[in-house]
Amino acid sequence: ARSLGCIYEKPEDIDLYYLFYLGVEHPGSWDDIAPESEKFLLDQGFMREMDLQIMPAEILEEALLSTFGIDLMSVEMPKGWGYIVTEDAFCSNHCDAYFPGVPNITAVEDDGTYITIHYTIDGYWIPSTEEFMDTAPLVLSLIRNDDGTIHAVSNLLES
Repeated sequence: ARSLGCIYEKPEDIDLYYLFYLGVEHPGSWDDIAPESEKFLLDQGFMREMDLQIMPAEILEEALLSTFGIDLMSVEMPKGWGYIVTEDAFCSNHCDAYFPGVPNITAVEDDGTYITIHYTIDGYWIPSTEEFMDTAPLVLSLIRNDDGTIHAVSNLLES
């Protein structure tokens, strides 16, 4: 669902920070990492007073493959993310400043192969301009694969 709040023309353009911001289960926070990992992150500019989200590479890979059909190597890591080698996990500081509203689906079209979902959301992120915008009509395009899986293809402002 977090992908609904990020405008993208193809899956590789998704803003991973926004997508995984509270959007994927993670094993813990500051209290769950080793002291040397904490020191490493603090030395990299992470702030102890902000929440830390830990995202194991394996979970990121699974989420990207199951939702978009792309692997972790196909996307660019967001600026400001840290990586803890001993835990094979990416991490980010975050707060609730850009939490979007709940999507309001207005129409669904399904021709058997393509599924188009028209919806609005109170707030969405435009990675190319780094702006957070108000409500607008959006359209999410999905494709149904031969094996029955469904992948997101794009999420755009409705024209």
